[in-house]
Parts: sequence; C-alpha cells; structure tokens
Amino acid sequence: MSLSAGRADPALLPGDPTRTVHFVLARRVDLLTGGSDTPSGGDVGDGDLAWSIVSDETDPDLRSAYAGAVRFAWGVLAVACVIALVVFGIAARELVGKDASDIVLALGVGAVFFCLAGYVNAYWRRVWFVSRARRHAEQDGVGSHTYAAAMRGILPRNSSLIWQAAIGILASLIALS
Repeated sequence: MSLSAGRADPALLPGDPTRTVHFVLARRVDLLTGGSDTPSGGDVGDGDLAWSIVSDETDPDLRSAYAGAVRFAWGVLAVACVIALVVFGIAARELVGKDASDIVLALGVGAVFFCLAGYVNAYWRRVWFVSRARRHAEQDGVGSHTYAAAMRGILPRNSSLIWQAAIGILASLIALS
C-alpha cells in the first residue's frame, strides 16, 4: 500500500506514514493487544491504525489517536526491554561473570532509553502538533499549508530514530562508566 502515491493530500505528503518503523511497531503491538487487521471504515486495507491516518484529513484527533498508539507501542517495547535487561543481566552474571554482565546491562539500558526516546517523541508530537493543527484549522482553515504542516508533524518519521539511537548510545556509555 502506498498512501502518498495515490493521494495528493498535503497533510500526508511527502512520504507514506505507513512505511515507518513507528507504524510497523504500533501495528504489531495493536495486533498483539487485540486490534484488528481489517479496517473498520474504508478501503485503506491495512487495519484501523492506517485508517486513522488517512480517513479524515480534517480531524487532528484521528492523527492524535495514531500518535497515541505509537506512544503506547514504544512504551510496551521499553517495558519488554526492562524485563529482558533483568533476565539477561542475571543470566550473564551467573554464566560469565560481572564484567560481561556489566556490558549486557549497559546495552540493555541503551535499548530502554532508545524506546523511551521514541515514547517521548510520539508524546511530544501528539501534544504539540495536534494543538497547532486545531489552531491553524480555526485560523487559516483546513486547506491551508500551515494546517497541512501541523497535520504532517503529528506523524512520527523514521528520522527520529537517529535521535533515539544517539540517546540510547549515550545511555549505554553512561551506564558503562
């Protein structure tokens, strides 16, 4: 599915938001927690999560729900990383000793902070850009470029993974010291 290829909606362009790591992660967590892979109201063909992105370009609340799903998914992954950190940290300490377990723990801390940075990014987008989109819809109308930019801003992009990785690496280095 390529949303941007078949649509000229300036609130979605440039790029297909369903081709991001954030969407894939949110979709997997949504399916694991009982979500549906069949859209409830349209022909997007990629489930309710994709439908919430494109069903109504004039409603920032649908995009806000998508950003909330992304935030929830990063939070679930962060909790999973904490559990893995404890399990693998204890196992490494028992099997190979303290020095190796310190490295495992530092890598686990980096993974947790990577996920938490994704959580914060989705939360910030949900709070900041949704309010901007509402304000621009009232002031400039839903056809304005400022409204479209705010609506695009709600959707997390893959470029945020660079900052997430930097935060994860920094957390690992701090944990090693």
